Amino acid sequence: MSSPYLTIVTKKLGALSDDMRLYFDRVINNVETLKAFQHRENLAYIILSQAIDTAPKELTKTVPEQAYTTHLARYLHEHEDHHARLMHSSQFLVNPTGVGQEIAAGFIAIIAEDMLQQYAMGTLEIDEPETYAFRWPFYSETDFPYEDKSAEETAEEAAILDRLEATLAKIQAEKDKK
Repeated sequence: MSSPYLTIVTKKLGALSDDMRLYFDRVINNVETLKAFQHRENLAYIILSQAIDTAPKELTKTVPEQAYTTHLARYLHEHEDHHARLMHSSQFLVNPTGVGQEIAAGFIAIIAEDMLQQYAMGTLEIDEPETYAFRWPFYSETDFPYEDKSAEETAEEAAILDRLEATLAKIQAEKDKK
């Protein structure tokens, strides 16, 4: 089935990477073939046209096409009345992109929430470092920050501190005499 909304989505697919393009091709195929989208294809394409613009690169690894399609079908079903009011409003005639963004925002939030839950559970694999190292103000790995000192170094530091305390005591005593 051809629709102007599908044409918009298809044009946007051309700008995506290969794996993202294949991912959304499979989602579109699901929209075209599943009964859950019967009579809702155009609305699904409007949502997909907005969702493609905001899709993170981790989407293909974290949310399988079936889960994405299920989220989309559930979202369309649960918000059917609201979407129908928006699609048949004068606002849609004046600003169809703005209405499309408003409709898609809820779906995009669902996908983002799904990914955040995966991140919180530790199942979302993204390209972030496994460990963090803070080296400020120490720049040497051997000095940071808990340098093990030998007994000699500790005794030497204690002797220096004793001399400083003695010097401070002398200065204080001379100051008190005056």
